[in-house]
Amino acid sequence: MPGSIISLILSGLVSGGILGILWLFVFGDDSWPAWVEYAIIIVFLATFLTSWIFIVQAGYSAGKKMDSEGRTAFSRKHILISSAITAFFLLMVLLHQSLVGNIGSSDDLACENTCSAKGYSGSSESPKDSGIRKCECFDPKTEQWKEVQIAK
Repeated sequence: MPGSIISLILSGLVSGGILGILWLFVFGDDSWPAWVEYAIIIVFLATFLTSWIFIVQAGYSAGKKMDSEGRTAFSRKHILISSAITAFFLLMVLLHQSLVGNIGSSDDLACENTCSAKGYSGSSESPKDSGIRKCECFDPKTEQWKEVQIAK
């Protein structure tokens, strides 16, 4: 499992690096041709598959070498290390998603739910970096705005 995660990270770095080079030295802020989108997907997939096959092959070779030396193929220590690395990467993804507000309750969702419950069809929240927790509800039929407390 860590091989696929390492391949995914490597593919993202390679694809991002190529996009960065194209942005800095080739296309800049001008409009980009449509073929770049398809080319970067192909590069990502090719990098992922190539690196994953390489990592699987390296693991297989290491396992065969361990077998020929008489060591057990499944070492408890190696399985625990592999599980810990996999869990670490998954926890980092979950932590990131919770910090950016994609997991759990957010003020945006609470504002939207509060306005919907009061019969308004639109909602707006003050900017997150303003330090103000204000929710405004809007009804397009009557064109009225009303400030409400965010209910959590």
